[in-house]
Amino acid sequence: MSVATLTLDGKKYAIIPIEQYRKAFDQHGVRVLRDDEMTEQDRGDVAELKRRKAAEKAIPYSKARKTMGLKGK
Repeated sequence: MSVATLTLDGKKYAIIPIEQYRKAFDQHGVRVLRDDEMTEQDRGDVAELKRRKAAEKAIPYSKARKTMGLKGK
């Protein structure tokens, strides 16, 4: 396995090829779907997510804080 390391903000990270990453997660019970593995339901869910994201207006930070009962900034 080829591994590279990277340090960002004083934290070390390991970088591995995407296929090795997917294989490791597949073996350990976490499923990472590739585009060609998605079912019609998965594609529909992604499309709905994108539609909702495009249709909903972003809430201003100050309004979100007020809604949550936090002090305004």
